[in-house]
Amino acid sequence: MPPGFARPDGVRVESLAEPPEAWAHDVAVEKIDGMPRVNEFAVLHRPSRTLIVADLVFNMRVERDRWRTFFFRYLAGTFGRVGMSRMFRLMIKERAAFQRSIDRVLMWDFDRLITGHGEIVETGGRRELREAVETALGTGQG
Repeated sequence: MPPGFARPDGVRVESLAEPPEAWAHDVAVEKIDGMPRVNEFAVLHRPSRTLIVADLVFNMRVERDRWRTFFFRYLAGTFGRVGMSRMFRLMIKERAAFQRSIDRVLMWDFDRLITGHGEIVETGGRRELREAVETALGTGQG
């Protein structure tokens, strides 16, 4: 659980900052730096080559109800693609630290991407994440 989150009553929780030793071979965790008010982590499950994120990027591609479609299309600006929301970008205060964290995540071997909001990217998740960050930060190659 990220620091600062309330602990649910009766549920045993442990910090995400470092996975338990028993998981170290299968799980890697990277805190996304550069955002002092945000506790965002990327979690890699090595055996399935799956990266799990909460709010780093969204992947809402299917219109559901009007509110969600409006939110992801106009407020977040991410509807129809893997993308970093406008609100999330505003939280980045130390761009170099943020980029270093992202670079470490992109060095991991993953193909599948699970976001906290939207559909799962079954293949090509690493490329999708890289392109989303490059687009959001204006660092793309073309």
